[in-house]
Amino acid sequence: MSGKLYWMEQHQSSWRLDIIIMVLYQITLIYSAQLIFVIFLDYMPPTYCTEDDFCHKIQKNCLTDYDVHAQNLCPVNMTENRRDCLMEHKKLYFYSAQFEYQQACSQFGGQFTISTITFIGTLLGNIVLGYLADKYGRRTIYFLSILFGIPVLVLSAAIKSVYWFYFFRLLVGIAISGTLTVGYTYAIEMISPNRRLRIFAFSNWPNARMIQVGLAYLTQEWTRTTYTTASIVCLTLPVLWYLPESPIWLEQKDKHEEASRARKRIERISGVSADHHNNYEMVTFEKVTPKRIYKNPKLRTSFLMILFMYFYVGMAVYITDLNGADMTKNLYWGQFLSGLVLSIAQFIIGMTEPYLTGMGRRVLFLFSQLIAIICYVLIVICLYLDWKSSFIYLTSYTVAYASQSICLEAAYLSLVELMPTDVRATVGSIANICMKVGTILASFTIRLKFEYEPSIFFINLVFCVIGMVLVFFCLEV
Repeated sequence: MSGKLYWMEQHQSSWRLDIIIMVLYQITLIYSAQLIFVIFLDYMPPTYCTEDDFCHKIQKNCLTDYDVHAQNLCPVNMTENRRDCLMEHKKLYFYSAQFEYQQACSQFGGQFTISTITFIGTLLGNIVLGYLADKYGRRTIYFLSILFGIPVLVLSAAIKSVYWFYFFRLLVGIAISGTLTVGYTYAIEMISPNRRLRIFAFSNWPNARMIQVGLAYLTQEWTRTTYTTASIVCLTLPVLWYLPESPIWLEQKDKHEEASRARKRIERISGVSADHHNNYEMVTFEKVTPKRIYKNPKLRTSFLMILFMYFYVGMAVYITDLNGADMTKNLYWGQFLSGLVLSIAQFIIGMTEPYLTGMGRRVLFLFSQLIAIICYVLIVICLYLDWKSSFIYLTSYTVAYASQSICLEAAYLSLVELMPTDVRATVGSIANICMKVGTILASFTIRLKFEYEPSIFFINLVFCVIGMVLVFFCLEV
């Protein structure tokens, strides 16, 4: 044993700090939800009418890509309700960047959607930010990510050029890797261990999704939504400036005096004395390095399983999500419902977890994955039977997204519980790199939607069945 020490916070801690961290993380998740907002940025209505009132179905997200010899959806000789027909097919639920720029019609935009560019940015960010968070501190990199992310988000909407739009969205993706990955690491180290699951039942991704959908609904236009999001996220800067660095990280770096000051600030914020709030237990541990993880068979197996889980679950989640804009006729309703179903599921899990002693991360993962697989089968059946507008299709789609997302939550918990604190942010960064590779691949499936839509869900079925088998046999209980 190396004699290094770290502090583990016990159950007596005050709720006040946990609530502050919960609110802080929820607001920054609104910024991270730009990963979902790409659905709105790329949105195109299913039909469009030209100035000559020729109404047609939109192909491949491009207004000009249609058959001029095709039958008008609202023919001139239509004797009744032609006005209503025109209004219906002209209806634009959301004025998107795609509708404004028509980037999908260009050679570059046809190859790289805005979702692909954003995910590439998160990939680049995860390559370096996890390492920087381990070296310079969780709070420092978390704060700088927000400080950098707000102006580039505003500039992505303010400068009216499709090239600058792509460039700044790439930078937004880099900032998201800090607010999402490093922010999660900071929050989970600051929140009391016995309250983590309950806190994240309230402060979570689906809530951020519903808020982002609500902002889009209120503004009806992509630039106003962007400015509103940036304004809300500004609220995190003074809070994060006042909060201390993670005492756990400071102890790991032998910065004992700074760790002591951080704990005293936590005591002041929490409003309780050291005797009641920071009842710490000294624990010795052996220094863990990435090399040691590779040499230890148990740690190595867990490490490789976590990487695969992040890769395939991230890909499956975003294949489901990015291709779900048309799960309902009303864009907002479908996107909001996806967040609502997931939020309810996470709340139930968070509230019942203390009473379900046998439900560990492995059981949670396997059960959720099985439900998602069943839903993917139902989605494929609905597509073959042309039941896309049915209640069964909508239910299967929203439950598939929620179940697959819970698998991702189980992967997060596996990382936190199975990887030592020394390398947690670094391993988290590597795992998120794998996940971003999966999401980038998922963004290319959007083109398959216009060619053979069931193939999208066949991809999910293959990877999810393989993943379920590997987790059952290989993931530590």
